[in-house]
This record gives sequence, structure tokens and C-alpha cells, in this order.
Amino acid sequence: MRKLALAAFLLVILTACWNSKQQMYSTVVNQSGATLKAIEVAYPGGSYGITQMRSSETFRKWVAITPPCTYSVHFEDEAGKQHQSKDIAFGKDKCPAEVILTIDSSLNVTGVPK
Repeated sequence: MRKLALAAFLLVILTACWNSKQQMYSTVVNQSGATLKAIEVAYPGGSYGITQMRSSETFRKWVAITPPCTYSVHFEDEAGKQHQSKDIAFGKDKCPAEVILTIDSSLNVTGVPK
């Protein structure tokens, strides 16, 4: 009985933590004209990686984020040079349902809410 009560308590705590984060889509679009590697998308509460994206590819991921809704993107170009975006802010108290992060031909990263 004690083990069951402990398991139920832990389940409530874990569920409460998950529900306190906002869930949304995060989309990366490569419009650079080149293949990019070792892409890391960072946001409050987590990050995810993309091994490689060819030009014109899109990668969409469901994430749980804790506001403020701020993203940054790190990646490597075809020559092996590292690039890092400035922080891209989408809101202090609440995030949009989806953000689209686009890497352009100058290897700059811009973001728009959707």
C-alpha cells in the first residue's frame, strides 16, 4: 500500500510539472542554399538537435516550453564554420502556438510566430 501511495504521489508531481509548461510546435526552415549540420535549437526549458538539413528542408518538432518564449539557433555551415543566432523573442508571458525559425542565404536566423 505504501509503494502504491508513493507511486501515485510521484505521478501527480510529474504530471503537474509537465502541465505547467506550454506545449507548441517549433519549426526550422533551411533557405540558406547549403546543407547545414549540427543544428541546435535552444529555448527555455529545453533544446533539440538536428543532425543535418539540406537546403529547402523543414524540420518540425513538438516542444514543451516555459515562458519567456525566447529561442536561439546554433549550426555549422558546409565549411565547418560555427554560427549562432541572436536571441529571438516571441513573448514574455505566453508563447504562440508555433514558431517558424528560418535560416536565410546570409546564414541569419529570423523567427515569426504562427
